Amino acid sequence: MIRVLILAGAVVGLSASAAFAQDDGPVRTAPTAAAPANTAVPDEAAVEAAAAGFETQMDEMAKELEAAKTASGSDAAALKTASDAIVAKYQPGADAFAEMVAALIASRPVPPEAQTRAREAVQQVRDMPGLIRDHHLAAPAPASLPATPPPAP
Repeated sequence: MIRVLILAGAVVGLSASAAFAQDDGPVRTAPTAAAPANTAVPDEAAVEAAAAGFETQMDEMAKELEAAKTASGSDAAALKTASDAIVAKYQPGADAFAEMVAALIASRPVPPEAQTRAREAVQQVRDMPGLIRDHHLAAPAPASLPATPPPAP
C-alpha cells in the first residue's frame, strides 16, 4: 500500500509533466505559478532519481511507524507523540521532493485543464508522510492479529 501511495504521487507528477510537454495543439498557457527563484529547474531524470530516493525514505518512515506502533502498545498518547516525531523527521524530504516536482511542472506549458491536476500532484507528494502515518495508525498492530483465522460461522 505504501509503495502504491508513493508511486502514485510521483507518477502523477511525472506523467503530468510528460503530458504537458506534448504538443496538443496551439492552445497553451503559461504555468499558473513560476518555480521559486532559488529553485533550479530539474530535468526529468533528476526527478525520477529523486522519486526513487523519496520512495526509500517513505519505506524507512513506514518501518519506523510500525516499530513505534509495536513499542507503544496500547498507549495512544505515546503512539501519537512518536508518530508525530517520525513524520516531522521525514516531512522536509517530502517538501523538497514536492518543490522539485513543482519546479519541473512550472517549467513546462500547462494547459488550463491540467493545472488543477498538477497542483494536486504536488500537494499529494507533500501530504505523503501524513498519509502513510494515517494508514499505519489505522491498521491493526501486527501483535494483535490472530495467529489463525477465526472459525467459519
